[in-house]
Amino acid sequence: MSISFIYYFLMLFTMSTSDMRTDMKIQPWKHWNDVQVFYFYDSRMPNNMSKELGVLTQDLLERQYGQRLKDERIRFYKIDLASPNGEAVGRKLDITMTGLVVSRRNRARNLTQIAYSMVLTDPVGFQQHLAYTIEKLLPSKYRTPVTP
Repeated sequence: MSISFIYYFLMLFTMSTSDMRTDMKIQPWKHWNDVQVFYFYDSRMPNNMSKELGVLTQDLLERQYGQRLKDERIRFYKIDLASPNGEAVGRKLDITMTGLVVSRRNRARNLTQIAYSMVLTDPVGFQQHLAYTIEKLLPSKYRTPVTP
């Protein structure tokens, strides 16, 4: 499941030109070579799936990729669709609900469907799939070594 290049280009362009909150520091063009994880949520409509998706994603990134986060080889963005800026981005990208997109350069993976099907029923499987996706997008020198 991949996002078309045009959609991905639109996402990067929109997020680069939007007036985002300064504490989010979303600059996709500047971080083209880094793996970027975009977690979209709506604080006006909290639900268990949305909350668990954010918790599982952040847990995996901190636990397995803590050093990559510190080195800024992986960037994690939480975008609240209820905030004025998040709502503008959501409108431009046609994102209306919780979602998860992982990208690097011109490759983007929309994990929203997988998240909806696995987060509540198989959280470990979801984290494994997310880790697999991140590993595929990371340059080989930054990948986590596989132990037999």
